[in-house]
Amino acid sequence: FTANQAEIEDATGFLGGGRFNATGGALLNGLSVSNFRLSLNGDNVTVPLPQDFLTTGDARLEITGIRDMQKDSLQITIGGRVYAKRSLYSKDIDLANLVGVRRERSLSGGGGSLSPPRFDLIIEGRDALIVRNNIADLTASVSLVLTGDANEPRLAGRITANSGTLFYRKDRYEVQRGTLEFPPDSEIEPIINLQA
Repeated sequence: FTANQAEIEDATGFLGGGRFNATGGALLNGLSVSNFRLSLNGDNVTVPLPQDFLTTGDARLEITGIRDMQKDSLQITIGGRVYAKRSLYSKDIDLANLVGVRRERSLSGGGGSLSPPRFDLIIEGRDALIVRNNIADLTASVSLVLTGDANEPRLAGRITANSGTLFYRKDRYEVQRGTLEFPPDSEIEPIINLQA
């Protein structure tokens, strides 16, 4: 610490069975943070993200924050790359509740003097997405870009399954190839292509 800044030279810890290290610093204005930068590298970390998933992988992230003095709010940006090794989704899905229901897209807790966090993330994983529930038993590769903010996330890229099984009304369908395509600059509404 100095009169107007704080620095993390090197911090190391463990999270979800994996190891991470962080470096960075912050510029202070009295007792408030004017801006900050934190580089975070994680290896073999397991976290419950996104919601209802259990994901293990490596991450190379940079988290920055800049205070907007006019609005007295801190704008946080999370950028970098996430290399998923395994992302398991095992929650059962009630298809009747999904049809015609529009889900809330917000990823933020909201409120306070924090603006919704912004994203600039690349998410990749070869054969990393595993779905095992009442409607599917399949493995897929992921190549996605997450931008926008926590209230209006934007997802572009694709999820590709080369094999697996889908279950619908007591019938079983073998998947030869399936893709979920997220077109650039669109809300999180995928285009589904399936060969069964």
